[in-house]
Amino acid sequence: MLKKVLTAIILLLFATGVYAQQKTNFATNDSAVVRLNNYINQYLSITPLHPDSLINACDYLISLTKDSLVSSHIASYLFNRFYSSDLMGMDGVAVHIAQNYFLNGKVKMPASPDEMTLRMYVEFNRNSLIGMDAPELNILSPDNMPVSLREVNSRYTILYFFDDQCAVCKASLPGLIGLSDSLASEGVSVFAVYTQSQRENLKKYIEEEFTSKGVGKNWIFAWDPSLESDFPRLYNVIKTPQIFLLNNDKKIIGRNLNNEALSQLLKAEINRSRQAENRINDFLDSYLNGIDLTDTAKIRKEIDPLFQRISAQKDKELYRSVFTNLFDKMLYADNDSLKDAAVYIAKRYITPYPGFWWDKTYPLEWVPKMVERIQNNKIGSVANDMVLLNKKGRPVKLSSVNSKYTVLYFIDPDCSICKPFSMEFKKIYNSLKKRGVTVISINSGGNSKEFFEYNRKNKNPWPGLSPRDESYYELFDKFETEQVPMIYLLDNNRRILAKKINTITLDKLVK
Repeated sequence: MLKKVLTAIILLLFATGVYAQQKTNFATNDSAVVRLNNYINQYLSITPLHPDSLINACDYLISLTKDSLVSSHIASYLFNRFYSSDLMGMDGVAVHIAQNYFLNGKVKMPASPDEMTLRMYVEFNRNSLIGMDAPELNILSPDNMPVSLREVNSRYTILYFFDDQCAVCKASLPGLIGLSDSLASEGVSVFAVYTQSQRENLKKYIEEEFTSKGVGKNWIFAWDPSLESDFPRLYNVIKTPQIFLLNNDKKIIGRNLNNEALSQLLKAEINRSRQAENRINDFLDSYLNGIDLTDTAKIRKEIDPLFQRISAQKDKELYRSVFTNLFDKMLYADNDSLKDAAVYIAKRYITPYPGFWWDKTYPLEWVPKMVERIQNNKIGSVANDMVLLNKKGRPVKLSSVNSKYTVLYFIDPDCSICKPFSMEFKKIYNSLKKRGVTVISINSGGNSKEFFEYNRKNKNPWPGLSPRDESYYELFDKFETEQVPMIYLLDNNRRILAKKINTITLDKLVK
């Protein structure tokens, strides 16, 4: 309603005061100009503070009159308002007005800025506005190896243009390093572009500010001494520092940022993402609640329509979040039917679409590893083999154990329930041993020294083994060790008879 009222007022103003005087003294008619500007401000106040909405509003206001003098004033007033705005994203509105009204001759140019300044402003800003895909930068590492902005594997990329001699860069660098380091676990990385051409200065800068201090492990440094990438024009790098924030699809979600604004924007984005994840988890819990989760065929029947619905929205973030969470729910379930469903989800909805994930190692490496783990840990499968170290540091292959039954007992010294579980285990140990059972405890997460000391202190009668170099990734890739204590019961051919069982069930199964 207010939009119609304001439109009518502006038209009435044109018809009475402004239009009647436009051939004589419109430019000096302060009263008419002030009223017109006030009505423009009122109209913009009811417009959502988003570049697309404001662009539509500007187009509408400029189109309200065919009078060249009045339309020129409206366009100039709007341009100056957004050109001088400190709000992020408003430069996109200014660029739109300049391109679509001034530089194409549709509306008379404003008195200030002059045409050359206006053209430079548009040319240096039009390629890197909020919401745009970040222009690719195929440039060089400090060692003159090719690096690409689009190949940066991160959830959020801080694009940072700097000069080692820039006073502002030096003053703000500790804060930027602190921010990026604190959010590295959230998938934040920095693509830092050196704007000068002295390679030795760049290498010295990296050594003094980063390597020697052990900071900035998530920083990627690059330079372009010949300016072949044209980064100054593409990213408006006419001064340093210049900071942009890109999302996982390398779309620009922040520009012309300082450390404080960058921190606020990153934390808001991370919080928004967490809230979205929570909503998706709640949705999936509700969605799966009505499905017979023991029937793999029914699970598949319900997931296929979900895929169709989500794919139709063409939202990569939504797709990625839904199927990542769905896969995780199935992967870590106790029910083997759900694990089979995880394999189905992986092969049908995740690995065929690696482009939907910002971290390509997830669909191309991690998910296939987990699929292999599911298939190799089924009841009846031959247990995975690996080399571990005994308390003397000597390598021991799991397959070297020759026994009627083998129990792989995965524990962690820091696990609160492992000690009482072990106490129950010790009660039946001698009986199991007489029935041909060999028990091996395996360190699934603690320090190796502490693990062997833990076994000694608690007088555990079984031998212990620990991963080499305390690297538990191989152990996790081969066995379901995310929850401890964990028991695997193997037969004499190392086939899995049971897993995730308690001592009572173990005692009953061993004949």
